[in-house]
Amino acid sequence: MTIIGDLNATALVTSLVTLLVCASSVGVAIFNRRKRRFAGGIGRYLILLAGLFCCGFLGLNTLDNASDAHQASFTGQVKIAGFQYGPRGAHINLYKACATNCDASGVLFVMEPKAQSILRDHPDLSILKIKYLAEKMNVGPNEMAFKVVDISDPSKGTPLYRLDTSHHPWRAGLYFTDAAFFLLTGLLDFLLIVRKPC
Repeated sequence: MTIIGDLNATALVTSLVTLLVCASSVGVAIFNRRKRRFAGGIGRYLILLAGLFCCGFLGLNTLDNASDAHQASFTGQVKIAGFQYGPRGAHINLYKACATNCDASGVLFVMEPKAQSILRDHPDLSILKIKYLAEKMNVGPNEMAFKVVDISDPSKGTPLYRLDTSHHPWRAGLYFTDAAFFLLTGLLDFLLIVRKPC
């Protein structure tokens, strides 16, 4: 995978914003130093800290994928037998879906909101092909579920939903580089204020 092919619009915009914010912060710090103003505003540090955490989170989130995980699938009728809310703040519902018939206990799936909307928006599709990670994940006390990564219409071969599970090393590296820029800018800004000229 090439560097350009691995980067997306979010990563490029984040890097551009990082460069603008860091350059502005250093420029303000140098201007204040030349004017002999040594009272640093806390606002700049809060912005730099927010950028550091945001870029670090995006980098970790990019690395958190399942590209090496074994996947399984089934094709058949999918009925939502019920659902429950996922962990607080996760914005993910656990859909209890049945394959082919619902006289068994069914299979519990973890679905992103976009995948949930596919099931809601296509009630006319009686047969679906669902791919999911073969390894169950813990979703609550004594409850395990499979994470859905792909939904398609097997009759036409039309993909309806796909979760990106590819490795993105360059993208993650760019996010971590942005986080390092925010950290180094904060340190440089602090040093310019603390070390007063003679």
